[in-house]
Amino acid sequence: MTGILKNEYIHVAKDGTLSYGGNQLWSASAAVRRCGCGPVAALDTALYLLRSHGGGGRLLSAFSGPGPIPLAAYDALLRQLCKSHFPIVPPFGTNPTVLTLGLDRLLAGEQIPFTAHVFPATGKMQERIWACLREDSPALLAIGQNFPQVWQKNRLPFYRRRLDGNYAAASGAKAHFVAITGMEEDWLRISSWGEEYYVNYKECLRYVKNHSASLLCGLICCEKKRRAGG
Repeated sequence: MTGILKNEYIHVAKDGTLSYGGNQLWSASAAVRRCGCGPVAALDTALYLLRSHGGGGRLLSAFSGPGPIPLAAYDALLRQLCKSHFPIVPPFGTNPTVLTLGLDRLLAGEQIPFTAHVFPATGKMQERIWACLREDSPALLAIGQNFPQVWQKNRLPFYRRRLDGNYAAASGAKAHFVAITGMEEDWLRISSWGEEYYVNYKECLRYVKNHSASLLCGLICCEKKRRAGG
């Protein structure tokens, strides 16, 4: 399966450079810097859907146009939404269900024609991710904490795609949210910490099975609303 977003993803401008999605580490809030990855992924998703599919709400209207978003404006909006839609509890952050409810409420309030749903991390994730991308919608992946051995340090590997098309190990994460912006067979293109990385889908399933749990991991999908009678 192959899929990719149709339009340009969200960029945040900081000191003359552009990110690939937001980066919680740039926030003025210590709480957001520590555990704001979920709100960042949800906000970027809402902004992408607004720019690509329209809407008419009050909170996001200033960001509906094309082009990069200045960091100060992005961070102010992110911190506001962490109070109103995406509550975080340091040091635990948030969970897929709470994040989904907040994202769904934000989409409805901003009249963006999508609705958010959460699914456990199972073998059907690949089909659901493809369905999201086919509708020109990012998918959010929750990479769960190590469980039940919460003290362990196992991480899901992140990769960079090299010019020759191969993938080189670059980083990794646990207890983390990312936005999926593309898929090519078993490779998922993601936005994390304002950077473009890749995750291997089969490695993701192994991480869930061996080091975490399906209910802790999970996938958040935004589905386009259907017109009545359509």
